[in-house]
Amino acid sequence: MKIYLIIALCVVSCSLVSAQQPGAVPPISLADLPPIENAEIETQVGSGEIVADVATIKAIHKIKLSATADGMIEKLNVDEGSVVKKGDAMLVIDSRVANADLEVAKQQLAAAVILEKQTANLDFSQKSYDLARDRYNSNLELYKKGSAGYSETRQMKLEAEKAGFSIDMALDEQKKNQLDRKIADEQLRASKIKLEMHTLKAPFDGEIIERIRDYGEWVRAGEPVFRFIHLNEMKVECYVPLSGVSPNELRNAEMKISVRMSQINQFATEAKVSFVSPEIESGKVKVTARLPNQKDLDGHWLLSDGMTANVVIVLAE
Repeated sequence: MKIYLIIALCVVSCSLVSAQQPGAVPPISLADLPPIENAEIETQVGSGEIVADVATIKAIHKIKLSATADGMIEKLNVDEGSVVKKGDAMLVIDSRVANADLEVAKQQLAAAVILEKQTANLDFSQKSYDLARDRYNSNLELYKKGSAGYSETRQMKLEAEKAGFSIDMALDEQKKNQLDRKIADEQLRASKIKLEMHTLKAPFDGEIIERIRDYGEWVRAGEPVFRFIHLNEMKVECYVPLSGVSPNELRNAEMKISVRMSQINQFATEAKVSFVSPEIESGKVKVTARLPNQKDLDGHWLLSDGMTANVVIVLAE
């Protein structure tokens, strides 16, 4: 009969927790991991337990990083194996045109600010209207006394109305200048964003596992340049035969996981099923569970992407 060795990770590392800050995951030595008996990671299946097939450890955060602008790569700050923090500049694409566009946007904004503050047309229109109105009112009094002609009075009234319309036009022009200022603000913001896109930054803490493009190469936005991974959070993915069990019974079920770390040690822990695939293939269903990774005393992650694992799922009674 196969013997299943499962020792919770918290028991393995309990002697180290007291030296860590509350909530911190302490490093662990490989020598502290439980031994493997009979040179095999074996599995004992009890009542209500199912042995999963083809169990694999996978990193949750593993992506391809793509260029975010067109141009020639003028600076590479990282290479395969480089460990970076979120926000670190990893690659710089030629940004001369983007810098020039930014300077143009700054000057356009400065010009828009000047026009927005300009009130000369409105002031002149207001004074012209006041003058035309006063002249018309004076002439109207003369007309009533018979000292001014009808045509002359009508002409002055028309000039006053025209001056009033010029105020409306000046107000519309002022509103347009205010809108132009807002447009210039947004154009400057867009230019800054375009310039920032010439620098590819790390989206999260992680490690470069492959550099796809090199210094001096021309790239287009959307083309992959790095493969990037972070091993802080992992998942175990396996396929479970559905003979005598339904997918619903697997949801939130306990999962016992063991991973061979060396010829004599294994990593053993427990987790809950977090996902059961709605698709069934060849009588099996894909099941996954999340589990936090942990570093050894040398600062290396214990679990790696692609490791195989033994998994037993414990069904609720």
